[in-house]
Formats: sequence, C-alpha cells, structure tokens
Amino acid sequence: SGELLQWQSFVDNVTIHSDIIDYIVTCVRQTRFHPDVHTGASPRTGVKLSRLARALSLIRGDNFVTIDTVKEIFFSTVTHRIIMNDPSLEARGFLEEILRAVPVELRGKKRTRKEKILGPPDTV
Repeated sequence: SGELLQWQSFVDNVTIHSDIIDYIVTCVRQTRFHPDVHTGASPRTGVKLSRLARALSLIRGDNFVTIDTVKEIFFSTVTHRIIMNDPSLEARGFLEEILRAVPVELRGKKRTRKEKILGPPDTV
C-alpha cells in the first residue's frame, strides 16, 4: 500500500503543460457536441486521460507529457465512454475526426535570460 502511494506520487510529479491540458479539455468537450452522439465523455474523462498520460510518461522514463502520448491513449481511454445515436456507428471514427479537427496549440515558449530578468519586451 505504501509503495502504491509512492508510485501515485511519482505520477503526480510528471509535468503536464497547461496547453496540453487545454487540448485534452477541448477534445473531451467536442465529444458532447456532435449530432451523431447520444452521450459524450464527461469532464472526468479528461481528468482520467491526463492522469493516464502522466503514468505512461513515467513508465517510459519521461518527466513530462507530450501531445503524442495523449493522442496515443485517447482512443483506449475515451471510446467506451461514448454512446452513439446509431449503434451501428463506431465511436472510434468519430474520435478520429476530433483529433484531426482540434488544433494542437502549444503557446508556451522558452524565454531568454533577459526576458526572465526584465520581463517580455514592450510591444507598441
């Protein structure tokens, strides 16, 4: 039990950038606003997805989550949480559409030493 708690702590220490969190939230939210979907993924799905991405990153020896890791586990994490209006439709195709449609926007950038000390340059 103590070892399990230790591993959970390790997972919690894996970095996930706010832009990747935004990406996860957007993808999960998109599952709820499609005419072919009866029941989309809940916000809790996003929490599970981010936690699983952290755990997989840790297993691989990384201390951060990448968009590729999120995309890799997206289907296995979300597919069973979607109920389509037409049972003959597969959720995977719909989820592939979401991954193609949601842009990957990583806005974070490394700042120069000068910017860290003085702040960003003024824009006029």
